[in-house]
Amino acid sequence: MPRTLLLTRARAQAEGFAELVQQNTDFQCHIAPMQEMRDLLAEIDLSGVDALVFTSVNGVKSFARRWDVRDIPAYCVGPATANAAAALGMDAQGAKGNSQSLAALVNNANLQNPLHIHGLHKAAELPINAASIAIYEQVALPLNVKTQNILANGIDAVALFSPRSAQLLADVWQDNWPAPVFYCISKATAEPVKNIGNIHVSAQPNAKEMLALLID
Repeated sequence: MPRTLLLTRARAQAEGFAELVQQNTDFQCHIAPMQEMRDLLAEIDLSGVDALVFTSVNGVKSFARRWDVRDIPAYCVGPATANAAAALGMDAQGAKGNSQSLAALVNNANLQNPLHIHGLHKAAELPINAASIAIYEQVALPLNVKTQNILANGIDAVALFSPRSAQLLADVWQDNWPAPVFYCISKATAEPVKNIGNIHVSAQPNAKEMLALLID
């Protein structure tokens, strides 16, 4: 009997990951987004900026929708973000999927005026000497009734991709819901749900390693 996996991330990312899950595992995915990306009103002065620093694919997409500059190098938190930037024609370098490796990449590049482009809700401050601007936000969405009923009846597993998504779920979790297995992309993501169910943390903070975690 197939197991059920809950995905609460924004729908576009959830659907892409669900396709990989269903091709490679016995999980059937139930998608119930608890966040929705919206662009923020923002003005960016790119004069003198010698690098764009991105900490998410969402940041790349939000930037690309409104600014057509593609000749400034992009320093990205991980391969997925770097691939998104490269697909737009940017000269993109990717770190290892976490803020520490991105900071090292940026700090070792001898940049004069980098600009960190990010969302309104940041998991942590990026330790770099750079100007920064929030150009999008992840708006919290309520957990729909169908998903609440699924959780009340017991679900096999939940995949969580950010500390905020984990916190949003933890905030609405009911004590009488059966404990699932939580597959978390990082230790920080696991923290809000550590007292709810069994925790498994990805070896590296990226979708490829999350999928490997599910296959194991």
